[in-house]
Amino acid sequence: MEPSPPAAVQRTRTRTRKKASNAAKKAAVRAKAQQTAAKTRGRGLPRVARKVAHKASSSDSLLVAGGLALVVLVLGDTIFLALSSRYLRA
Repeated sequence: MEPSPPAAVQRTRTRTRKKASNAAKKAAVRAKAQQTAAKTRGRGLPRVARKVAHKASSSDSLLVAGGLALVVLVLGDTIFLALSSRYLRA
């Protein structure tokens, strides 16, 4: 005769709700962490790079626009050459 399996474990304690003070404390800690993170954001960059990052001139945006235009032209040329060579072979 086999022994019977052990009895199932039952919970003796009920779950308790977290106090409202814990939520307020977590919110305060989170706010302080965000303030600290805001202060230390630029510390990884050298001083000159931080100054340059704040002053983006119109020539910088013009360079970005020119670079994007160049990419579009190169991709268009590549597609054009691929299609024209396909039609010339046929």
